[in-house]
Amino acid sequence: MQVDSSGAFAARSPLDSLAVAAPGRTRCVNAENPTGGKGAAATAASALGPSRKGSPCIQTVKAGESVTLMDVDGPGVIRHIWMTVTDRTSPTGPNVLRNLILEFYWDGEETPSVQCPVGDFFCCGHAQACRVNSMPVVVVPNRGFNCYFSMPFEHARIVLRNDHNEDVPAFFYQIDYTEYDALPADTMRFHAQWRRERVTELARDYVVLDGVHGRGA
Repeated sequence: MQVDSSGAFAARSPLDSLAVAAPGRTRCVNAENPTGGKGAAATAASALGPSRKGSPCIQTVKAGESVTLMDVDGPGVIRHIWMTVTDRTSPTGPNVLRNLILEFYWDGEETPSVQCPVGDFFCCGHAQACRVNSMPVVVVPNRGFNCYFSMPFEHARIVLRNDHNEDVPAFFYQIDYTEYDALPADTMRFHAQWRRERVTELARDYVVLDGVHGRGA
C-alpha cells in the first residue's frame, strides 16, 4: 500500500480501487431495468414463468427505428458499457455493426456528443468483429463489446439508431454507472464522432479534426 504526504491512501494501479470504498452509489441500466432503479431489474416473467428473465434484451430494433437505451438524471459517471448483437441479419444484411448507430446526449443537449457505429465505437472497423485487449476497450470472441471510458454527466441519454436495411434481433446491453451527490465544476464530458468519405478527391486533404473549441484531455 502507498500513502501520500497527507496520510491518505494513494492508488498505484487501477485495481487499487477495489480495496477503497467509493463515495457514490452504483446503478445499472439494461433492457430489464431501463431507468436504473434500485431493485427494479428481473421483474418481468418470461414464457417459462415467474423468476425467469422476461426481458433480457431488446427483442427487435426495427429498420429505421431509434430506441432509448438510457435516460437518467445524475450527477453520475458511466463506468462500463457492455453490448452484444449479431453482425449480420441475412446474406443481404451483413453490415449490422456499421449500421447500428450509438448517440450519447449529455445534460439535455440536442446535438449528440457521441455519434458512432457500434462496431467502430468498440474499435471494430468495417463491420467486422475482432478481438481487442486494452484498458479502455475490450472485445472478446463472439462480439462481447466492453468500454471502460469514464463518462461524467448531469443527465445522460443514450440512443441506438438502426440504419440497417433490415430489422435487427436481440440487442443485449448493460450500462453501469455511479451516482453522486455532485460532480466537480470542472468535470469534462466524453466525446466521439465518426465519419468517412467513400471516395476521396485528388489533391484535396481529408480533414480528420477541425473547428474544435474548449478544454479537453
